[in-house]
Amino acid sequence: GQGERLTVRGEGLALVGSVTFLGAPGRTDDRGAAPQRRAAHQLTVMVPEDAAPGPVRVLVRVSSKTQRSRPSQPLEVEPAAAAAERALAPAGDAVYPLRGKYTYGASNANRFGGGGRHQGQDVFAGCGTPLVAAQAGKVERAGFEGAMGNHVVVTRPDGASQVYMHLAGPPHVQPGDSVSAGQRLGAVGETGRATGCHLHFEIWNAPGWTRGVPIDPMPALRGWEGG
Repeated sequence: GQGERLTVRGEGLALVGSVTFLGAPGRTDDRGAAPQRRAAHQLTVMVPEDAAPGPVRVLVRVSSKTQRSRPSQPLEVEPAAAAAERALAPAGDAVYPLRGKYTYGASNANRFGGGGRHQGQDVFAGCGTPLVAAQAGKVERAGFEGAMGNHVVVTRPDGASQVYMHLAGPPHVQPGDSVSAGQRLGAVGETGRATGCHLHFEIWNAPGWTRGVPIDPMPALRGWEGG
């Protein structure tokens, strides 16, 4: 409906410049909107308040020209809230990812969406605090890279991913490993671009890290407290 965020899935969506909501024939009441977030296989867009009900056409901007996209697969459109709800929904047992005392970062730089670029929630804890998998899945990435420092990406069977950054040392798991909820991944640290020992935690809806869309992990973290 109008004013609602939609998730659009398909191929080649990283180049999408605008999404047009078609009106009646003649195009006088067509309404366009720029994607809020986009990746190769998925984007989110806000439905204009005055958009007419009907199909969605995706336009790809190439240089100074706008062309109709021809995705290799049909586009799927659904309310973004539904996609986020699936990523936050329990997929088997879930536990809190830290085994020790912690506090949530409350500054703009620590919260999801802070500065328009922070894609997770920072959870501060003492260096060396045990870090475990919040939910079961397969390790997609594990190692060291730039600003992330030592990190682990675990992708659930439904395609949603959970990302753990700034581990103190090399992860205890390797890509391809299957992990269960509560399995040790490493320890809290401040490797990479980090100030103070903390876990930078992200959740991405399907099809997962960098392919899907990051969502606010705080509802999940709050729900896992005590677990």
